[in-house]
Amino acid sequence: MHSESSMHADDTFVYYSGSYVNAIRKNLQEDLKRVEQWLTSNRLILNQCKTKGLLFGTRQLLQTSSDFALQIQGKDIERVAKFNYLGIILDEQFHWKEHIDSICDKANKRLGHLTRIRSCLTLKAAKCVYSTLIEPILCYTDTMWGELSATSSKTLQRLQNRAARIVLRRDSFNVLGWTKLETKRKRHKYVLVYKCLNNLVPQYLCDYFTRNYNVHSYNTRRRSDLHLPKVKLSLAKRTFTYSGSALFNVLPSSMQKAESLSSFKVLINTYNF
Repeated sequence: MHSESSMHADDTFVYYSGSYVNAIRKNLQEDLKRVEQWLTSNRLILNQCKTKGLLFGTRQLLQTSSDFALQIQGKDIERVAKFNYLGIILDEQFHWKEHIDSICDKANKRLGHLTRIRSCLTLKAAKCVYSTLIEPILCYTDTMWGELSATSSKTLQRLQNRAARIVLRRDSFNVLGWTKLETKRKRHKYVLVYKCLNNLVPQYLCDYFTRNYNVHSYNTRRRSDLHLPKVKLSLAKRTFTYSGSALFNVLPSSMQKAESLSSFKVLINTYNF
């Protein structure tokens, strides 16, 4: 349950997940009851119009959970197939298609503006416009949605290629020395995993990862690697915990043990993916 407001709990987002739908429904309903009590005791009002429910899972799970419903303050929570949460469009199966479409729409509009004013800009100014107004759209929270299909990844890369052509006023990407978006997404994920392992983020993120030696006592060569959760579905492999662990484990030990965040960033920026 998430809410943002001083006196009104607006933009509330309810999250459902898991195989045991009935048990989860019961647990969530109990949690919502406690939320109601907290709101009442603190004299807050819940904006029911902005309260939505989103069920995450496989296509089969979603088909068998069409009647999944929760209530708060005696009213049903509207169930939706996607939800815009802090600029991230979440969908039921984490395909990210709607989010990528949103990114493309925003970036294309700004690229259109850059095209119209490019003749009035120096190369340095044009690069500055890209790095300050366009690239942030392409990379915003990409550690969360970065596990994309090949099609979506190519779609985003075409946007960056288009930006390079506009900035250079010719068809040559490598001249600018820009890092490709897929590489950027990996670097951002590496950095966030490093922060989690070194307590540079809130505690709930630090708890995302554990070492193999904390799970078993076998003296294997991989005992210091991050433990990969046991998953059966490709959907689970796209989560930050799994994909972040898998990525971090392939780094050389010397990079994993970098003494500081700044030194780790230097190493990761020169690492050959």
